[in-house]
Amino acid sequence: MVAETAHYDRFSKLLLDRKQKNIITKHKRGIRLRLEDMVYYGREVYLVLGIRNSSGIDFEVDRLEVFRINGSAKRRASYQEIP
Repeated sequence: MVAETAHYDRFSKLLLDRKQKNIITKHKRGIRLRLEDMVYYGREVYLVLGIRNSSGIDFEVDRLEVFRINGSAKRRASYQEIP
């Protein structure tokens, strides 16, 4: 278990030290969430996110839910959100 945690720590540091891309940015009420990088490693997907708060209200991030969306949002016939 400790070796697995050390692997995640090393890989996370490596991802944060790389030059980031800007894949997509979403703004809402003074909060900006930016997906900076997405790395596939084996069966795992690592997301590098940037959060900026200019709303004037202090927030603590407890968790962030990420969904993979299959299909088209315009045609709900084959639309599916997978956490």
